[in-house]
Amino acid sequence: MKGIYRRITLRKRFGILWVSTVSILLVLSGVFLIAATNTVAAAQEGDYTYIVSGSPLVATITGYTGIGGYITIPSTLGGYPTAAIGENAFFYCTALDYVTIPSSVTTIGVAAFEYCTSLASVTIPNGVTTIGELAFNSCGALISVTIPSSVTYIGNRTFNGCTSLVATNVDPGNPNYASIDGVLYDKAIATLIRHPSGKAGAFTVPNSITSIGNDAFDSCSYLTSVNISNSVTSIGDWAFSDCTSLTSVNISNSVTFIGDWAFYYCTSLTSITFSGLVAPVIVGANWIYGTDAGIRGHAYVASNFPAPGGNFNGLTMGAVIPGRLASVSPAIVSTILILVAVIAIAMVLVAAMFVMRKRKGKK
Repeated sequence: MKGIYRRITLRKRFGILWVSTVSILLVLSGVFLIAATNTVAAAQEGDYTYIVSGSPLVATITGYTGIGGYITIPSTLGGYPTAAIGENAFFYCTALDYVTIPSSVTTIGVAAFEYCTSLASVTIPNGVTTIGELAFNSCGALISVTIPSSVTYIGNRTFNGCTSLVATNVDPGNPNYASIDGVLYDKAIATLIRHPSGKAGAFTVPNSITSIGNDAFDSCSYLTSVNISNSVTSIGDWAFSDCTSLTSVNISNSVTFIGDWAFYYCTSLTSITFSGLVAPVIVGANWIYGTDAGIRGHAYVASNFPAPGGNFNGLTMGAVIPGRLASVSPAIVSTILILVAVIAIAMVLVAAMFVMRKRKGKK
């Protein structure tokens, strides 16, 4: 009886194990089937390699094998809509001259066209919502670019190193970005995002700007001088790095933060003028690393900056700025006026007392 009981027990256990195994296999099969409907293996059509994914299925370009020149990216690949240009898809395609992107594309990926050094023109259609970090970095022949109203995100350093770029123009209907004279800002014109690398000469930051973003002027080799408005409170990391023609900067009294490497390798920079009486509270590491050895800082004698010859976060202070009443803070002006008034009243009283004593003496 014990033997029979054991065989029955073993059969039951085996049956349970078999059912469990089949169930797990069915679940895994379902997962694989679902995955199969969302992703198709990499494929190639013409000069383009791509993958298909998503629901509904769409194509993402992963590479380009063509000879360059003038190209129009196809709106479908393998019968699927071309929805994205993937990361590094055209990276270092130095023979690429002109690119037209179809309206089906919504995403231009990270470094998608980075180092396409001959790329002189790119048409970004209305429908693209995302332009990834470094997407057009170091496209040295690119002269201008238009950001359509559909774009809601532009990654960091997207147009850095585009040494011929003189204008980034934003459609007025864009909800997140704006441009003035080819310079890229946020919609509120509160953050300066990117000054084109090829734009030359002096530049005055608009009065509404409160923040100069990270890398905002990075490698702007033709920039000669900058006047930072009284509304700016922060200058981001690497903001003016490698601006090799920049000779002078005027930093307003409102600036409290200067980021790391802010003026890194500005090799022609010889003068930084601080127009405020209070020095910036936070100054980042190596903010003037690689600048000319003769660079000097200049501030008002009434400010809390070090005296001439003193050191301000690695910057040797030079000659003071001649003082002007207009440069003094309103509180100090009020104090001075009160003191002048008190002295004037005291002088009048002394004079009156002198006259009265003199009259008494005559009597």
